[in-house]
Amino acid sequence: MSLFRLEFLRVCRSAAYIAAVTALVLFAYFQDVFPPSARIVAPGGTAGELEACALPAEDYALARDVDRFSGAHARLFASRVGGALAVLCAFPAAALFWHDRRACRAAVYARGVSSLKLVLCRCAALTAAMLLPVAVMALTLTCVAAGDYGLASIDALAYGKYTLFWLLPTILLSTGLGALPTALTGLPLGPLLALLWGWTARNAPAFDYAALLVPRHEALGETARFLDHIGALAQGRILAALLGLALIGLTALAVEGKRSGRLRLDVFRRR
Repeated sequence: MSLFRLEFLRVCRSAAYIAAVTALVLFAYFQDVFPPSARIVAPGGTAGELEACALPAEDYALARDVDRFSGAHARLFASRVGGALAVLCAFPAAALFWHDRRACRAAVYARGVSSLKLVLCRCAALTAAMLLPVAVMALTLTCVAAGDYGLASIDALAYGKYTLFWLLPTILLSTGLGALPTALTGLPLGPLLALLWGWTARNAPAFDYAALLVPRHEALGETARFLDHIGALAQGRILAALLGLALIGLTALAVEGKRSGRLRLDVFRRR
């Protein structure tokens, strides 16, 4: 069995991961993005049983022709779910590295693989595990959009694109933030840092595309505003991904230092 698969199974069985996925789904439900509570309609139009989000004629044309409806919903989904992922991804990461100081510490530190491979496989497993529920929601919401607007009228890849290019950098950054402090100190300090950063991000303006942790687009529509700031969003997403990878690299250095005995920063370290 590969190291990645072993770590992935460990993540999926952990209580922290199960709690994080549950909280993510509940957050998406109560934020009205899973499933969407409103449907985009032309001025004066109706949406049947759903709430009608009537856009001005120019905005409606952009939502129809550029976003193809599902893109507008996917952008709001990414904005709101990203805020939850920014905090929740740090918990399974911290729990996995914190568990090393207890029962499985000897097995991890005696394993015949490099520290870089160990940490990369572990963080890849954490990232894949947190992407999994988002991918399931994205697929479900694509089917919902096809039912609401018609398959020919939507962008069937919209949710997938926003998941990869908007949410994946947030997952990487939050995972690195959860892993590094725990690997260094032996205490789960990463989730606290993610909570503080995430709280600050939630108090940012409703349209904050350059934010590293949680870009925001709190509207169903506003396509023109999004297009005007897509460069800032791309730059922020690239920087977030690079910072997340840098934190993961530092985590590998911390694990290597402890495996070699050169780094002893564990607080209340068990002998």
